[in-house]
Amino acid sequence: MTEAVKKSFASAVCGYWGLKIIRIYLRLLGLLLLFLTSKSQGIIIRHDVAPERYLASESVYPSVFFLKSIGDRRICAATLVDARWAITAAHCIEQVNLNEEVLNGNSYEVNIAGEKNYVDKVIFHPDFNKPAGLDVDLALLRISYPRNILNSFAVATEEVVPEEVVSFLGWGYSGIGTTGRNYTDGELRLATNRITSDSAKRLRIRFDDPRVGASEPLEGMPSLGDSGGPVLINGAKGASLVGIIVGQIKGANFTEERQGDYGSVAVFERIAPYLKWLKEVIETHNGLNR
Repeated sequence: MTEAVKKSFASAVCGYWGLKIIRIYLRLLGLLLLFLTSKSQGIIIRHDVAPERYLASESVYPSVFFLKSIGDRRICAATLVDARWAITAAHCIEQVNLNEEVLNGNSYEVNIAGEKNYVDKVIFHPDFNKPAGLDVDLALLRISYPRNILNSFAVATEEVVPEEVVSFLGWGYSGIGTTGRNYTDGELRLATNRITSDSAKRLRIRFDDPRVGASEPLEGMPSLGDSGGPVLINGAKGASLVGIIVGQIKGANFTEERQGDYGSVAVFERIAPYLKWLKEVIETHNGLNR
């Protein structure tokens, strides 16, 4: 092999590995930037609003608690409606195997306002798991030790009407409206949205793209892990509980990868129609042996 050929070969090898190293470096840099970017985002939020504006302090909402955690991931939420009772989405009970634990005689551990507590009884709404359109995705959880939290939410007795603005809380997956969900970091966030005119048995919201129409300043969309969380409306006496997050409508353009992007529609279970059930459960099962 001549000296010129050797130099040419060495140059080609160096060039090949040099490009490979650069590509690996750029790929790692891109992943790092993606991690840092997504880490700062919360409930699916507007792409043009600082993620920090959606952050909520758990100490401000002590009556809201998550049902399960796996690392940074939080799965489902519940809200106290009484000193010993919390309300959540019924499908969450199955998702975290809570009812199975209780039926086996075990208490299910939760953390409420920074203190350990236990769920010792689960009551599903009698219409849960009925055919679509008839089911009621609500359940009540009885906790072992009463918690009288001063700044908990009153349960609204009046219905929400279309065009009213509601807010909702959750620890679910993060993302922005242009891309949908992509990461979870265990942070509690609060967003707002407007009840749509086509709300019927369940309340609906639509995540509007601010580039093509009107949008709330902190408009957002629930995501994976937010089910069971509270839907609130502000009044003269503060925020009151009007609904529970239960899911997203899977329309023609729905994909798991882009869940919660602009145009998505979420559904909330109303509470007002089921106040009688709620009160009867609390009165009937408030004792330790009932």
